[in-house]
Amino acid sequence: MSVFINEQGGRRTIYYPDDRHLRMFDAFGPTQISVETWPDAASAKKAFRRGSVTWVDDPHPPDAPVVY
Repeated sequence: MSVFINEQGGRRTIYYPDDRHLRMFDAFGPTQISVETWPDAASAKKAFRRGSVTWVDDPHPPDAPVVY
């Protein structure tokens, strides 16, 4: 089950606990995945808020961001 982290300016950031990565879905660009992993959504959100996430293009993005 994915966890919503942030949405701003056409970008939605979601934490995926199955692979422990953040993904950023951009309405106007490629989906990006975090290089780092975190044990839980709270840790990922902290890193996101601090701006300490390294992003790369996701070679296998999910079809669409689904948040529960």
